[in-house]
Amino acid sequence: MTKKKSKGKKFIDEISRFSKYRNWSIGDKIVYTRVSDDQESVGIIKWFSMSSEGMAASVIDACLGSYQLGICDFIQKNPPSNKITKLLGKKKI
Repeated sequence: MTKKKSKGKKFIDEISRFSKYRNWSIGDKIVYTRVSDDQESVGIIKWFSMSSEGMAASVIDACLGSYQLGICDFIQKNPPSNKITKLLGKKKI
């Protein structure tokens, strides 16, 4: 008896599906706009999820030290290093 080859889609679990989005992946350092207070900040992506506004990234915010949500459409691509330094300089303690 011969095995039949499957031509269907490969199984994708949630970990694989939500570990990358566009050019970003878990662990990337980003400049984004926080949903909570609409301020720019710096953070590290922990995971991606769907929201009512589109794909979102859950981030550990470097300025606040807490989890925040950022909409992926508002993540800045290749921000200048002086902007990152400026945002980290406003760090709240």
